[in-house]
Amino acid sequence: MGAVNQQIRELCGGSPILSRLLAVLTVLLLVGVSYFAWIRPYQLNWGATKTEVGQPMAGDNLNPDPSFHATRAITITGSPDEVWPWLLQMGYGRAGFYGYDLLENIGSPMGFRSAEEILPEFQRFRVTTQREQRALVRRIDEHLSRG
Repeated sequence: MGAVNQQIRELCGGSPILSRLLAVLTVLLLVGVSYFAWIRPYQLNWGATKTEVGQPMAGDNLNPDPSFHATRAITITGSPDEVWPWLLQMGYGRAGFYGYDLLENIGSPMGFRSAEEILPEFQRFRVTTQREQRALVRRIDEHLSRG
């Protein structure tokens, strides 16, 4: 290891600052390569099966040539009747995002934690103007208007 350090110092003209800079750049390069080779591919398909990743999803027709593509999924053990009330109350200014509760305070008047029960005030679905709609609401609206 001492011989490697000596070679690096010689490469940098004996400058300890340049040696440290080279070491930092090397570490950053290794971290970047590791991220793009192993971590990012995992994140882009987080929780999704190979079948889910390969099949068309709702909304794919809205942008046939996206600049970014990711399929993330979770498995929920429950019937649609059990899950629907939770989806209705999800989102900004509602009962929370049911994600990382540390970030919830930014998007939810409920505080640091997502609601842990069905809240009646968020159970009525209403169609809003296009500007106010979120992606989930637009999909529901499109589905309901098709009959």
